[in-house]
Amino acid sequence: MLLQGLVALISNSAAHLGGAMYLGPVVSTVEVLVTCDNLDMQNNKAELSGGAIFSSRSLQFNANGRSTLHGNKAGGTGGAIALLENVMILKQGHSMQVAHNEAGAHGGGFALLSGAWISISEDEACSADCSGASRGNGVCDPQCLNRACNWDDGDCNVQFENAGHDAQESCNRHVNTCSFVGRPRQRVPALAFWRHVTTVSKAVLRKRNTSRHALCWTPKFILR
Repeated sequence: MLLQGLVALISNSAAHLGGAMYLGPVVSTVEVLVTCDNLDMQNNKAELSGGAIFSSRSLQFNANGRSTLHGNKAGGTGGAIALLENVMILKQGHSMQVAHNEAGAHGGGFALLSGAWISISEDEACSADCSGASRGNGVCDPQCLNRACNWDDGDCNVQFENAGHDAQESCNRHVNTCSFVGRPRQRVPALAFWRHVTTVSKAVLRKRNTSRHALCWTPKFILR
């Protein structure tokens, strides 16, 4: 199931599950994946679980898309989304904003139930910003430091191998670069390097989602 373009579901309600969208189980030997580009769900309500969405199928939010989940309510779990026994995949570059949702029990934003989990995955193709000549040339290129680009063919390994020596580095905090005291070292913009490593997806969980627990799931978080 593919939801292309902008899909807006506003002020819907359900007496049981999924105020705006209910995706029930499918009897099939093939996994049924529901993919979304741009999703806008606001002020939906379910008396039980999944104020905006209740799904027993896997959900995928595509790269470069944007999802907004605002002001949804569930009487039970999952103020915005309740996911049962499946995975919610956030592709790299998808921006998700979850705010002002409410659940009567658990998961003001999300409730991941019975082993459901979130997977944040990278694009399968190497970015055009990382050319073939940039990989394996002895220079650490942060834009190549991902699985799709084969981790810059090992060029950034020295950054991790020498991590224990970082306390001895002299840093210019005005330009965010460091050089090792006593011997030359490749200079890499420190903030840009670590932001690239740690920022895989722009998923945002705002503090204003309200419930006994803002995010509730059976612990099984996978970073591919």
